Amino acid sequence: MVDSAATNSILRDTKYFQTLQKRTENILTIAGSIGRIIGYGRATVVLPNNTRNTIDEAFLYLGDQRNLLTFKDIRCSGYHITTATDSGTEYLYITESKGYQMRVVEKTLGTSSGLYYTQIEPPHEYVAMPTIFKNPESFKV
Repeated sequence: MVDSAATNSILRDTKYFQTLQKRTENILTIAGSIGRIIGYGRATVVLPNNTRNTIDEAFLYLGDQRNLLTFKDIRCSGYHITTATDSGTEYLYITESKGYQMRVVEKTLGTSSGLYYTQIEPPHEYVAMPTIFKNPESFKV
């Protein structure tokens, strides 16, 4: 999910992280506290059209079914974000600037709740994890 109101990207698997440090604190949302993160660090996600998004401080939270990417982290990777309606359906366009031209690199489906859905994958290169996180299940609270 891509959200404009979130302050930090939250990922649910260590496979996205290049660095990961232990950190335990509550995640707060509009609905209240939903659980505890177990770590944070630098992460990279790959969007459906091979757009790489590097996140300097992503949270690791194993208790959710979905990942959450923030507009802020997409913008920090050098991309721009616009929304548009096409045939009655709202989309989020992630674009990049090439000189005087803007090129759409990703098109993400919008929902009535104001969130956008996309698929992400980890980078394909091997990522070494610190020993402390080889078994992240042991840090669940």
